[in-house]
Amino acid sequence: MHSISHRGFRITARPYQLLATGHWTIDIEISRKGHLRTFSSDDRYLNEQEAIAQSFAFARRIIAGEISGCSVASLHQG
Repeated sequence: MHSISHRGFRITARPYQLLATGHWTIDIEISRKGHLRTFSSDDRYLNEQEAIAQSFAFARRIIAGEISGCSVASLHQG
């Protein structure tokens, strides 16, 4: 797993490879002060490195409030 910090949150990228196609997908954890939310995306990538980079970009957009239906508001309460 790969992790970074962003605006007081810890982002952990957990991409996984789909057996049927060999493509990689996004699965992330965003945590703050012992509280955790997980998110995923239907987007697919050709390799693990690209999936990791896109996982972090996706998480940053969630934290910025740019992804409809994805929120870390409950993590601000901790």
